[in-house]
Amino acid sequence: EIRPCPAPAMRSLLVLVLGAAADPPGRLSAPAPQAADAAPGIPALRESPPGGGPVHGSLLALVLGAAADPPGRLSAPAPQLSGIPRESPPSGGPVDGGKIGPVVGAADPPRRLLSARAPPQCTEDQETVVASLGAGMVCGSTWENLRGVMRPTQPAVGYAYVETRRKDIYATKRKARDWLGSHEVPAVFGPEGKLFVLDRMTEMAALELTGNNRNLWTGMDVRVSLVDDLRNYTTQDDFWAEMKQRHYVSLLAPGKTALYQMVPIDPAALPSTWVLGKGGFQDDAWRSLAAFARTQADHGSRCYVKTCRPFQDFQWAYLFHDSVAGLATNLWASQADLLTFEFKLADQAYPSELTRIHTNDWKALGESLSAHLCHE
Repeated sequence: EIRPCPAPAMRSLLVLVLGAAADPPGRLSAPAPQAADAAPGIPALRESPPGGGPVHGSLLALVLGAAADPPGRLSAPAPQLSGIPRESPPSGGPVDGGKIGPVVGAADPPRRLLSARAPPQCTEDQETVVASLGAGMVCGSTWENLRGVMRPTQPAVGYAYVETRRKDIYATKRKARDWLGSHEVPAVFGPEGKLFVLDRMTEMAALELTGNNRNLWTGMDVRVSLVDDLRNYTTQDDFWAEMKQRHYVSLLAPGKTALYQMVPIDPAALPSTWVLGKGGFQDDAWRSLAAFARTQADHGSRCYVKTCRPFQDFQWAYLFHDSVAGLATNLWASQADLLTFEFKLADQAYPSELTRIHTNDWKALGESLSAHLCHE
């Protein structure tokens, strides 16, 4: 669920993550705001990493548009909810003494109990959203009806993590019902009766991947939280301009073959379906690695805790990319550790082949990143 973030600490994420020139190495960074449902009393100060300033041209700088980015570079502000200053750092920093950011609670925040009352239907059929719905409402419909009216707002997911979520959430009908009944998919009401999803895209891609096995597409509802209504922006140009202005879309895509290549795209290149592959999502290995770094069974070993910001996982994915692609290698304690990770990463097929994904190998790589970059 996406909720408003707390008051900002008025520092860019890059200052907290990489240590900008205004925050010399060794000094304590400004405290990161805690999420409204984070555990109280958790310290929010952590030293900047050795080496200091943001790396010009890094993917993280490209996405977040740091103040230190040279004028004229292609920059995009940090994705976040409307009305929240972009200088706000995420409250989900590395866990327990992280090298690259503030400390947050080691445990996941408590999950909000959803109402047992069935919400109104989102759709009239497989092509039409109920017109009377608006921002602030929650609705529900089967995936069979939603999959045609919901649109992704990111070009890629991590295939390895999608496969993991498919096994974790949709292995049985009971597991699927429990997860879908306790989570909401945040979306923006857009033109032409479409809902543009801001989060949970991995889980929806995993649901699509089940192929209606055990009637998961038709036998239970997906809850949708309508966080904004942009139906008044009737032209595609105006709509996507507003989506970018409100940071509701992520427009960096993986290169077709190169593991260390990310390219800006136009909104027209976003997926039009929820499948993995042609016409749908590309594979982003770094998104998988970020997820596995975040979701370890041992809470104290997790790299960061996900909070209220859309695309937060991608911010960490880009940081991991930069740490290996030669743009922020100073985050590694030793060159030997970096080379060992690179060799293991090179052993994985990329882009991933769905029938040959070794999820345990990808999980181990994500845990390795967390151990080397997020903890002392």
